[in-house]
Order: sequence, then C-alpha cells, then structure tokens
Amino acid sequence: MNVIASARFMAALIAAAAPVVSPAHHAADSDGLHRQIEDIRRDAGVPGAAVVIVDRDGIVLADAFGVADNDSGAPVTLDTVFRIGSVTKIFTAVALVQLGRREDFSLDDSVSRHIPPGMFFNAWEGEQPVTVAHLLEHTSGFRDWTKAEFDHNVPLDLEDGLAFAPRSRTSHWKPGLHSVYSNSNYGLAGLVLERVSGKRYETLIRESIFAPLEMHSATSLQAGTHNLATGYDRDGVTPIPYWHMIQRPAAAINATPREMASLVSMLLNDGSYKREPVLTPKEIARIESPRTSLAARNGLRFGYGLGIYAQYRDGFTFMGHGGDGDGYLSRFGYCRQLGVGYFVAINSVNPRALGRLRGAIEAEITRDHLPPPAPPIASPGKAWLGRYSGHYVLDAWRFDWQSDSSSQRRLMVTVADDGRLFIEERSAEREELFAVSGHAFRRSRDSGATSGFFEDGERLYFQDGENWVKVEELAISDSADAASREIDLTTRDAEDPGD
Repeated sequence: MNVIASARFMAALIAAAAPVVSPAHHAADSDGLHRQIEDIRRDAGVPGAAVVIVDRDGIVLADAFGVADNDSGAPVTLDTVFRIGSVTKIFTAVALVQLGRREDFSLDDSVSRHIPPGMFFNAWEGEQPVTVAHLLEHTSGFRDWTKAEFDHNVPLDLEDGLAFAPRSRTSHWKPGLHSVYSNSNYGLAGLVLERVSGKRYETLIRESIFAPLEMHSATSLQAGTHNLATGYDRDGVTPIPYWHMIQRPAAAINATPREMASLVSMLLNDGSYKREPVLTPKEIARIESPRTSLAARNGLRFGYGLGIYAQYRDGFTFMGHGGDGDGYLSRFGYCRQLGVGYFVAINSVNPRALGRLRGAIEAEITRDHLPPPAPPIASPGKAWLGRYSGHYVLDAWRFDWQSDSSSQRRLMVTVADDGRLFIEERSAEREELFAVSGHAFRRSRDSGATSGFFEDGERLYFQDGENWVKVEELAISDSADAASREIDLTTRDAEDPGD
C-alpha cells in the first residue's frame, strides 16, 4: 500500500462521516478493510473502534466504527478520546531521550543519581547500578506492579504513587541480564524525568511532545479530558469506571485516533513531524534498538527498545506497542521497510478482537509486497550446537504471583544428528530453531534472529522473549507441570507483552 495523501484533500475528508481515503489509495482496498473491521467488531461485540493508517506524507485511511457510549449511542469519530494504556510508554521514553541532549543527563546515568533513596532496591547496586536505560528497556530486574498497585484507583501525584509499594521495585536478577516487562520501570522513569527537568510529568509531556505533534486534547489526567469514549469489559456491555493509574508515566495517556496518527507519522519520518524535528534520526535509531539485556549486548537487535519493540508480520518488521487502558485496548505499529504505520483502538477489554483487528490491518499494509529475504541459515555444526543441549529452567518472570508455577517450568534443548536444533517445553510441541549465527536463532516464520544462547560468567542462558538458564536435570512433579501449562497458556495468550 504505497499511497500518498493530499493534505488539503485529507483535511476536508477527515471531517466527513465516510471513511477517509487518500486519492491514491485504491477504493477496493479501503472498502475491503472497512468490511473486515466492521465484521470483526460486530462478531466480537465491541461497542466502538477507530483505525488510522498513515504513510510518511500523512493519513491515507481513517475510519471509525460503532458507538462511543452504549447508552447515548454517540458514534465513534476520529476525535473520540480513547485511553491508550501502555502506549503511554513511548511518550515517556521520547521525553527522556529528548532530555538526554542536556550535558547533565544521560540514559546511562544510574537512577540513584537522580532520585531520593528508598524508591527501589538493588542488591547489585555497587556492582551494577540500575540505569535509566535499564528502566526503559525493562532490564532493571523489577517485576511488575503488585495486585494492590493495579487495583489502586485514587489519583496520586507521581511520588506518592511510587511511595505506595516501593518494595515492588526490587531487582530480582542483576540489572542488564534479562528483559521482563514491568510497569514499575516506567513509573520510576517518570520520576527521573520530573527530577531532572524540574517540571511535572504532565507539563513536560505536553510541552515537549503533545504540542509539537498537535495533540492538543491529549492528557494523562481525567480532569480536562473531554469526549472520552466509555470503556467496557470484555462483554462490551459492562462499563468500567475511569481508572487512575497509580504511576501515570506507565499507562495513563488519553488521546484521539487523529492525534495518535501524528505520533506514528513522526516515528516514520525519522523523528520529524511536518518537517519540524521532535527527535533526530539518531535518537529514533536508539529508541528502536535494545542495548542493555544480555541478548542485546551480544548483538541481538530484536527485543524491547525504549517504549517500543519489534515483531514480524509476513516477513516484515513492525515496530510498535500495545496498551490496556482498563476498558480500552489499543495498538500502534509501523513498518519502516514499507513506510506505512497505523493506530487502532477499541472501547472494550477484548484482546482477541484487538488481535484480529491488528492482523487485518497489518495484512492490508503488507499485501502485494514481497517480503525481504530471510537471512541464510548458518551451519555451526553439531559439535558447536551440542553445548546448548540440555535442561533449562525459567530464570525470570513478570509477576510475583507467577513464582510457584514459573519456577517449575522446564525447557529441553536437543540437537539432532544432522545438526538441527530443537526446543521443547513440556506443555508445548517440539519446535525447530534455525541458526542465523553460532549464537542467534530464528523460528521458521521469522525473518530475522529472535532468540539466542548467551553466556554470562559460568552460566548459559537462552533468551527468546522469555529467559531460561541451563541447569542439571531436575525432577518436576505432575502438579507443577500442570501449573506450568496453566501459566504458559496465560502468558502466551496475551495480545503482546506491552499491554
């Protein structure tokens, strides 16, 4: 879909009720996607949805579906406000990258340099302090919020929100080893932002990002939010009250689909929006590239960068992030190879519906394009690969409540006589991994390396989105194996790790 939008034509059409389509965009494409989205929305019982697709010149397709509120029947429009949940993280990351232009601040600074003691706990602080980059790449060693933090629904200033359960920000493994998604990282990163800038989080984001991107109605506070869609539970009927995120820099922004198109446009244009720089191309490259995990330090560039991460679709790489706003789900993504991106939002907590919408949109973007060739399969040989054979246990996980079951999960790595390498968890089928190098591997469906075996001291790790460590063979009980299957299904059925 290599399409170009006319700015004046688009401005006129966006105000209309019909789908907005660039003159260069084939009508059959937009009509077909419109029908798919509407069919998915109706089939899933989602009250309302909105989609925008952009290229480097602006919006090429924008469409709204259903209602913003069941009771009033008010329709969703491109100016309906949705809560974007963890998509907020890209804004927090961008603000900190901008702040890195100052001589007195760097993403490699230790967090303890900028915040008061007692806000987090790291037993390795003398050897390996938690840095700002660790927070943004989820490599601090922190697990995610506690249930009490997720359930808290009283608006607090950021420092008070962080004081609520400081022990939840404890490094459970050495910072810089594993990347494990945690909202706590971005709460603390927001405090660093406030301390270094001398401004409140909401003020700085408004001045440095919302204003240049013309996101004039965007906010992370309930006060001042107008035209907000009502959020609903999975059934599309039960309203969910406005939830005040305990640490707003992690997941609290409210914005319209039209405004979110500006963010995607800026990212596609190497940091510029309407030819005005918000970030530099070098800063965009840093945002897209993980650097602090063990895998990243060994050259694996597939993973969580700064508020954004990569996934493959039909051989193409999409950068993006998902968000759960308690009554709302959203996703933005863009394919730099094709120069096209999108934002989609629904006002229902229905991850399967959002996943289907995302699939339809990304399939439309990649349709009629030949994917880049996958890297050639390397042949390290059985002797080399044999060092990876053996038993692995999960070494890190997201939530404290997963500890009992996650600590019992087992992975077996085997190498066949012909030099092919396989992984097998007791709750899943055996799967072949294809060598890209002696350390990095990909699955058959992936167009680049997504996993690898890496040494740290005397320990060997397998990192593939989850983090495994090689051990001697251990027994596992039937009950623990059942728990392993349960937690495996729970984690893998999620829309993505960034919700």
